[in-house]
Order: sequence, then C-alpha cells, then structure tokens
Amino acid sequence: QTSSTLSNWATDITKDICAQEILNLTAKGSGTHFDVTHITVKQLEDFRVAELAIIMENYAPVTWNLLDSMLSARTQSNTTIGRDHDGDVIMETSNSDEEAYWEEVGEGDLEGSLISSLANNTESERTKLQKQRAAKTLLVIMMRSTNQRSNTLQSLLGMFLQSTHTPQKVIETLERMGI
Repeated sequence: QTSSTLSNWATDITKDICAQEILNLTAKGSGTHFDVTHITVKQLEDFRVAELAIIMENYAPVTWNLLDSMLSARTQSNTTIGRDHDGDVIMETSNSDEEAYWEEVGEGDLEGSLISSLANNTESERTKLQKQRAAKTLLVIMMRSTNQRSNTLQSLLGMFLQSTHTPQKVIETLERMGI
C-alpha cells in the first residue's frame, strides 16, 4: 500500500513538472513560435533542428529525460543480470537484434544517405541519435497540442512538403498525426 501511495505521489509530481515544462517550452519567449506569414529566407536557411532540440532540453529537462528513459526501455529490457563467483551482480547489454540489423543494412548503395551516416556510427551513437530524433518528434507533437503557435517544425516540414509537390493526402495524414 505504501509503495503504491508513494508511486502515485511521485507520478503526480512528475506529471505536474512535465506539464509546466511544456507550458514554458511553448511560451512565446522560448523561440518555438513560428509565423509563416513573416518568415524570411534567412530564417529558413538558418533553421536547425539541433537548435530546437537544445531549446527543448533547456526548457523541459525533466520531460526530455523522461522521454529518453521511456525510449530506452528496449535497451534496458535487453540487459541480462547474473552473478559472478563472489555473488556480485554482472550486467551485460544484449543488442543482437540491433547489431544484426546494422550488419544487414551495411553501407552498400546507401552512401551519402541518413542511413549510411547511421551505419558508420557506433551502436551507442546510433541509438542515441535515434532516441533524440524520437524525443524531438514527441515533444514537437506535445508542444503543438498545448499551443498551436508553437509549430516551428510542423510549419517548416509543411512548407518543404508543399514545395516538393508531396501528395496532399500525405500532408494531411502527417498533420493528423501532429507532425
């Protein structure tokens, strides 16, 4: 009973902290608002998703860490625990599925592509990059659901998709997903 009460208390505090962080992240002063009608070519050229990630991490550190932890669940679940001859705990990470995937993908015809750059990174670098991309996407969706003006990534993606003549059904599907 005490464990459950403590867990509920901790969960409620974490939810409150994350909600406040998202509100702070979507405030006008955070730099996450985007107005398509007043955008300049220089602003488009200077935009970097990495800078948006830094803003996210600075304005919402608890939320960022929580997402990182949740996105690491697969890696954490692949940890096998054993004991050595002295009874000390031994932890090993088993990522055979991940290793097999990157061996299969290899470099081949992927040179210059995103997948090729991922294939050239170490396993931990690939995992970190993938988790960061997922965390950014999830936070962007949360931000827009909190404040419609906090839509930098969605607006730029929409402009890109329109300029490359992406079918309207694809754009509408991504919009419904919050991306």
